[in-house]
Amino acid sequence: MSRLRKTVLAGVVAAVSIVPLSGLAMGSPTLAVHDCNSAKKKPSKILFACADGNYRVNHLDWSEWHKKKAVADGVFHMNDCTPSCAEGTFHKRAGTLILKGRMWCNNIHEHVFRRAHYEYDKPFQGESEGGFELSCPF
Repeated sequence: MSRLRKTVLAGVVAAVSIVPLSGLAMGSPTLAVHDCNSAKKKPSKILFACADGNYRVNHLDWSEWHKKKAVADGVFHMNDCTPSCAEGTFHKRAGTLILKGRMWCNNIHEHVFRRAHYEYDKPFQGESEGGFELSCPF
C-alpha cells in the first residue's frame, strides 16, 4: 500500500471514529426534572413546586420530544392556597405543557429544559396560560 493511500486511510478512520463521539455529545437528549431530585426523558408527571407540592402535572402524553422543545397534554393540579396553602383546595385542569430551551446541570451531567409554558383548557384563578423558569435537580 502506498504511503499516500495509508495517510488517506488513516485520516478517514480518524474522522469516522471522531464523528460518533461528537455527535453523541451534541445530540444528547434534553431531560425534564420530574421529582425535584432527578430528571428523565418523557416523564409521566412533573412536580413544579418542590418545597410544598402545590403545583404539579401528571398523566403526561408527549406528542413531541426534541432537543430544544417538548410538548405534552396532561392534568395540572394547583392549590388555590385559600386561606393558606396548608388549608387550600387542589383544583384540576386539563392542558398542554410546552418545555423549551436547555441548560446544562453540572450535578447530574445532563441537559434539562430551561422553561415551561402551560395552557389550561379553562382558566384557574383568572389565568389560562403562562410560564416560568425551571431549575436543575437538587
